[in-house]
Amino acid sequence: MKPFRGNQRVLVLDPEHGAHHMTGTVVRLRRSDNAAWVNIDDDCWRKELAAFTDESDPRHRHVLLYPEQCVSIVGATIPAHLKTP
Repeated sequence: MKPFRGNQRVLVLDPEHGAHHMTGTVVRLRRSDNAAWVNIDDDCWRKELAAFTDESDPRHRHVLLYPEQCVSIVGATIPAHLKTP
């Protein structure tokens, strides 16, 4: 995948990452290493992924990802060939 863009929708494909097969929205870009903080969608969030444990913190569903760990998706649509059975 190309570098992230702000508000881009992504699907996490990296099987090594705890957010594997989760969707989210890019909320903060890190230009130094092309990474981004991605806000994972409510419907697939798991507390054990939290980098920020205080649920009152708006960042509590943010995970750090790199472009090679994700694929861009349009809206909330996940391409059929990427869905898990």
